[in-house]
Amino acid sequence: IFIQQGASDPESLMSILARAKALMDQHNVRLVVIDSIANAFKDVLSSEGRPSDALYRIMNLLKRYASEYDACVVLTNHVSDHIEDSAVHRATKRAEVPLHTSGRRVKASLGMGFAQSVTCRYFVSRLHGIRLNEREYDTSGCVRAFAVVFSPFQGIRDTNYIINQSGVWGIPDEVIKEADREPLASPIMEDGHHHG
Repeated sequence: IFIQQGASDPESLMSILARAKALMDQHNVRLVVIDSIANAFKDVLSSEGRPSDALYRIMNLLKRYASEYDACVVLTNHVSDHIEDSAVHRATKRAEVPLHTSGRRVKASLGMGFAQSVTCRYFVSRLHGIRLNEREYDTSGCVRAFAVVFSPFQGIRDTNYIINQSGVWGIPDEVIKEADREPLASPIMEDGHHHG
C-alpha cells in the first residue's frame, strides 16, 4: 500500500500520479484511490468558480491508467448544499439526479462536468431521522445508504447499511421502515462529513 498525502493543488496531484505510475509499473498495482479529488481543486474552485483544465487533464490521465493497467480508479468528492439561485441551476436541475444526505439536498463539489467525466457514480449518504436499536445491531444506530447514481453496467438503485465492529452489514427495507416508525431516543448528531 502506497499512501501519499498533501495533494493540495493540481500540480502536486499530478506529481503524485507520476509516482503512482511507477508503482503500477513495478509492483502490479491495480487499485488507485484518491480521497478526495476536490482537495486538489478547492483553491481553483474558490477563485474561478469552476474546475480548471487541469482537472480534465488529471481525469484523462486516470482513465489512461485504468485502461493501460486494467486498474480500478476510485475518486471521492465532496458535496455542498444545493442552492437554486439562478436560471442556470434551474435549467440543469433536469439533468441532475437529486442527491440527499442528512435531510438536505446536496450537489457534487466539482460540478456536472466532472460528474459526467467518470464512468460510474455512486453516492454514500446518511439517512436522516432513522436510527436502529444500538444493542440489537451493535452499532451507533446511524444508517447509511449506498446508491448507484450512474453506471453503464447496472441500473439506478440503492441499499441501506450500517458499519459496526465486525464489518459492513446490509439492512433490509423492512427494518428501515420499522425504525422509521419508532420515536428517536436521542437527537441525531450530524458530523458534517459526506462522501460522493
